Amino acid sequence: MKSLIKIDSLKITFPRGLVQIVDNKLGEEYQRVYVHSGELEKRKNKDTGEMEDFVNLQKHVVDDTYGIKSRIALGSWVMGNNINEVVFIQVNAKMLRDRYSEGITKDNWKMVYDHIINQQVIYIDERAWLQGMVSDIDFCYDFEASQSELIQSNKMLYSMVLPQLQKFVDVPFSRQTNVGIQFNRREKATPAKPFAKIYHKGTELQFNSVEFYEKFLKDQDFSNVARLEVNLKNSKHKKHHNLIHIKSFEDLLNMKAKEKEKVLFDALPRYVTGITKENISKDLTPNDQYLVWLFNQLMRHGYGKSAFVAGLDIFEDKQQRHRMRKKLNKLFDEIHDQKTLTENTRIDEIFKQLRIIE
Repeated sequence: MKSLIKIDSLKITFPRGLVQIVDNKLGEEYQRVYVHSGELEKRKNKDTGEMEDFVNLQKHVVDDTYGIKSRIALGSWVMGNNINEVVFIQVNAKMLRDRYSEGITKDNWKMVYDHIINQQVIYIDERAWLQGMVSDIDFCYDFEASQSELIQSNKMLYSMVLPQLQKFVDVPFSRQTNVGIQFNRREKATPAKPFAKIYHKGTELQFNSVEFYEKFLKDQDFSNVARLEVNLKNSKHKKHHNLIHIKSFEDLLNMKAKEKEKVLFDALPRYVTGITKENISKDLTPNDQYLVWLFNQLMRHGYGKSAFVAGLDIFEDKQQRHRMRKKLNKLFDEIHDQKTLTENTRIDEIFKQLRIIE
């Protein structure tokens, strides 16, 4: 499977003046009528306390055809001291139908455009569409994993979450309809704690996107396809990734692969203790360098000196144990993060009292 970082969904914002309203119901006032009584909806006037006929405004149109969801909405955008009327449009890769797996690209974006225009709610020409402002962008990356493999990897990933960030990460879920793990909430995401999720794409399509799958993807094999999704929420997130230049839909289509990689693969390391390269003294032998590297990795999971030394019991010969203990004590001095090593060792001593470490 060829894995590429793809554009899965986003919101595009247009100045109201560039958009022609085709369906007159959008932006029109309306009143609800209760079927059984025939009465018009009423609400209390906050100023007078009297019940009055309630007039609402049709501000958005939602469409769901073959499981392809879209939303067109009227709204306002505050820019400095000005409040501008705008039109928001939510689009996604399902609008590509049988080309869904490609994600939204320079080669297929017109399929997304046509899907919106063919709803006959609004009209906007192609050139203006390309200049629409983009936000709430979901990037995705498909990788190979069976459902059972993903369950195990999600459990391991959850065990690697940094203690101070555990409140932002949900316990991995494993249901018939899907398996996965989620980091933060979309509405609460920040540049330092972005919204991300991992789930099994094949399972999601078969149970949660049945109509779409049966209509367009039935001949494609998703049985071993898992997905990582990461959201680029707004201008603050763009600034964090040095992506302020990604303003329009056209800019997004021309975004470099390296820029997409940074957004996508920068997300999970913010929550977990990854396996990283270390700055280790080259004066040590290769074996000793590797041992120090292992110490650094295990320290991220709470290991201290006592835990490392406990492994010396595998040596039956007392002299071997003594020599190895002496070597380990020397290598402990090569660890840069002595503070964490000391803190972990204190916890080791507690575990020794509880007979967890011998």
